[in-house]
Amino acid sequence: MLWTVLKIVLTVLGCVLGLVLVLCALILIACCFNVGVRFSNFGEKLLVIRYGLLRFRILPKKEKPEPTEEERLREEKKKARRAERKKRRQEKRRLRREKRKVRKAIRRERKKAREAAKAKKKPKLSHKADWLSEPTEGKTRAIVESVFDVLPKAGKLIHFEDIEFEWVIRGENPARTGIAYGRAAELFGIVYPQAQRILWIGKHRVRVNADFAHGGKSSAAVDITALLRPIRLVGLAISFVRAFLKNKRRYCKKAKITHTTFRMKPNGGKKHGGKTENKRASAGNDRKGS
Repeated sequence: MLWTVLKIVLTVLGCVLGLVLVLCALILIACCFNVGVRFSNFGEKLLVIRYGLLRFRILPKKEKPEPTEEERLREEKKKARRAERKKRRQEKRRLRREKRKVRKAIRRERKKAREAAKAKKKPKLSHKADWLSEPTEGKTRAIVESVFDVLPKAGKLIHFEDIEFEWVIRGENPARTGIAYGRAAELFGIVYPQAQRILWIGKHRVRVNADFAHGGKSSAAVDITALLRPIRLVGLAISFVRAFLKNKRRYCKKAKITHTTFRMKPNGGKKHGGKTENKRASAGNDRKGS
């Protein structure tokens, strides 16, 4: 009988462990596929979300055909039923919240009564935890240093496979357009090389143009495709933890506390740092005797 029960328990535990391992393997495999986004506002706005080989088009939305009279009546009936269900659910939730409040109030009163009874029996001793007494300056510095150590890897985490950017500069008149175009070109020349150094950028077509013929506001259009592999987040988290532990050992060193002890001799002499008061007392008595 005992062997049968043990066998059943081991079989159930083996099945549960197998399911957990299969789920972990599936999650790990799912994290190995790329998750991507493509956004474009050249003319009509386009937004597409990609996961592996799957594509989900968010914008532009598909135009729905105009519903007939019967379909409208069905939709109205469905909306009325949904509204009634929503009201019932809200009422049930309200009653549940009230019951929870009453239960919490009862638990608080019981807890206060127990604490008062314990306080009458013995006095409460305040013990301060070691981790609370430690200074937080070293931990804060370790976190900041770890973030700066991981930043170069974080910049390369997202892959910008294709970037097309067009910036058309316009002004009130050709002179103002030329001044704005010079400032924009200077800003672009400073920012874009730094972005290429920090980020992972593949194909890129960037144009900054000036429109001297037409006035008005400047316009910008972008077509960008970005990809992220979720498994890389795990590597980034491991790198951050390793950097934090390394910096914590460097900045959170505990200072050693030394205590000076005083010992009294049988004849009343005091010793402090290896020097005794007996010698001083004997020297004073010899002087008085002479």
